[in-house]
Order: sequence, then C-alpha cells, then structure tokens
Amino acid sequence: MNRQDGDQIFFVTRKRLWRSINGANIWEKCTNPITDLYAIGISNEEYPTVYVGGKNKLRRLDDAYDAQPGDEVNLSSSIPGNLAQSFMSNITVSANDPGTFYVSFNSYINQPRVWKVTNGLTSSPQWQSIHGDLPVGLPVNWIEVSPYNEDIMAAATDFGLYTSVNGGVNWVLETGLPNVAIHQIRLRYSDNTLFIFTHGRGIWSANLPMTGFDVADESTKHPIRIYPTLTDNTPIQVEIAENTSYEFVITDMSGRTLYISEIHQSLMIDPTLYKSGVYIVYFIYKGRRVYAQKIIIQ
Repeated sequence: MNRQDGDQIFFVTRKRLWRSINGANIWEKCTNPITDLYAIGISNEEYPTVYVGGKNKLRRLDDAYDAQPGDEVNLSSSIPGNLAQSFMSNITVSANDPGTFYVSFNSYINQPRVWKVTNGLTSSPQWQSIHGDLPVGLPVNWIEVSPYNEDIMAAATDFGLYTSVNGGVNWVLETGLPNVAIHQIRLRYSDNTLFIFTHGRGIWSANLPMTGFDVADESTKHPIRIYPTLTDNTPIQVEIAENTSYEFVITDMSGRTLYISEIHQSLMIDPTLYKSGVYIVYFIYKGRRVYAQKIIIQ
C-alpha cells in the first residue's frame, strides 16, 4: 500500500504486478507477464516508483499510479552475479530517495543477504553489500530502514531480529525477542514503531530510535538543543553548543521538505508559519543526516 495514498494498493503475483487505485474495488494489470515475482517496494510518493523482484529478476515501474503494461524497466542485469540463484525476499525503498532501495535475500547460500542499491532510477543501479557482520548463511526475510536516519535499520531473519545503527556495518541480535523465524517487520514512520511478526510466537512491537549522532564524525559530538518540542505559538529555539555549520531541514511526516537553511549556532522557528501537526527537523553535516528531532505544533 502506498503510504501517501491508502487507496493505492500494489500486489505481486507469480505472473505480474497488479494495481488498484480505489481501495481494492477494481484491480488492473500494470506490467507485462513476469514470472515468479515475490518482493515489492513502493517509494514514499503520491505517484510512486515501484520495484518488483524475485529470483534473478528486478523491474522498476516509474509513476506506477498511471503506468501501463510494457512501461516497466528491466534492471535484472544489475543484480550481482553471485546472487543469480538467490531468492529476493523483500525490497524497501528509501523514504527520502526513490532511487535508493534495500534488498534482502533468504536463500541458503553463503553470500551477503542484505544490500543497498543506489542509482535505482537509472539503467545501471549500483549494489553494495550491507551484510556486515551478520552470521554467514543467515536467511534475511525483511529489512526496514528509519526515514529519520537511514543508518538505523532492522533485519528480520530465520533466527531472530537484528538491528544496525551504522548502516549495516555491524548488526546486533535483539535478545528481548524470541529467537525464532521472523517473516515480516513493518515500520510506522510517524513514530518509528516497528511491528514484528514472528513464527508461532505472536506479534511484537518495538521502537527504533528516531534520532542519533553518527559517532564516526567528530563534529556530531557537539550537542544540539531544540526547545520546546511541543508548542502552539511559542517560538522554537534551536541551539548548537559550538560553531559548527549544519544544513537545517524541516519536513512534514510525508517527507515533503518545507524549509532549508544553514545554521551555525542558533536559529528560531516561528510555529505560526506552519499548520498544526507533527514535523521532523534534520541536521545534515558533510552530506549526511546526523540528527533528527520530532516537533509538534498544536
């Protein structure tokens, strides 16, 4: 389902991709026949880019709201050769960039199972393993990535839930959950709540951190203060302890950018310029998001 429009539903079968734009009342074909599809990823847009995949198959459908059979772009040749016989279990598209997506595999082979793909909107996507120190041969069934800091991610595996806070370099087994197969996880963007669907041990929920500094950057040791984070007409103060320059961004919960500015030590947000609702403020340093904070304007 499209997060931006709940009436848009996309469904893969073993023969093709189907679409409904009226809440499943009417279904229509939106690709030519493609055998053995399984995974689907939908970008965070009203008129989304959709990726579908399976065993050694990957297609992209631009503007999937209006796309017709035959419009799909074949990206299968971009899949690394060592994954040719692997089964693609999940595709998760970046909430912030429709050309970036994450792919998991759950075949029993000793190859990386978690990948980050960039340049997805071109004819030559680039694949990078983010398997890190996950156990060799561990099937990965699903991956979710925080929209607030894409270094924070979770992987559902055949033996529990693993999380990473550094973009997949290192993974940690979450011991608070049953060490059983987890077939699917879903992330609610509004509050970063992760829903975990286990095999025979029920449905669990957990919170992924919405904020956090990247410890690799010395600059991110500088504390950032935002107050108040719940306000009506009171101006919101943003302060940085040292004179480090950041790019400062405000978005709504759909990811739409509302404000961009450079900040050195302080900045004031006028809440009367925004409608009541929940917003996310980001700090970007050297091209990377290093901190995010939710604010609520009443």
